[in-house]
Amino acid sequence: KYTVDNLKVNAVYLRDFKKADSAKEAYGIYLDQRDKYKEHPAYYIDVYDFFEKWNKEAYGNRILSNIAEIDFDNYELLRALAYKLEEANNYKLATFIFEQILKLRPEDAQSYRDLALAYKEMNKTSDAVELLKNIVNETVYSEQGRRKFEGMQTIATNEIKMLLNNDKSAIKSNDLNLKGET
Repeated sequence: KYTVDNLKVNAVYLRDFKKADSAKEAYGIYLDQRDKYKEHPAYYIDVYDFFEKWNKEAYGNRILSNIAEIDFDNYELLRALAYKLEEANNYKLATFIFEQILKLRPEDAQSYRDLALAYKEMNKTSDAVELLKNIVNETVYSEQGRRKFEGMQTIATNEIKMLLNNDKSAIKSNDLNLKGET
């Protein structure tokens, strides 16, 4: 049986941060350490989480953005960055990152879904519905060799219905045409 204690991160590099008396001092520690851990995305996420205790968003965002600098063409790293941005309610930047992921991975339905959910948080219901329709209508899978995930169409259909139930004005601007559903 495994248990996860989210309150205790035992990474060696965090020990130095616990000695810091201020956010500025902690940021200096980060600057000293980052070359050693520059290829480890978890490092940036752990340090970002550490900076939350200081309520210093500027430091945290600088640190978190370094994930993209590891490899801006790596959709997995970018996805981790975007999810963390969403967790911090930074939907504007998360949306930008999800847009980049969609450009990198247009063959993955998850790329459309992630961006749609970010648009939802920014009250861009029509844009979210349009993206989800690509999954439901199988536009995402139109090219041969694209991976199709069973159940994703059902999930996307349910999300569209939920979006439209919450934003009645979007119904008028969306011709759903979801394989016979309206």
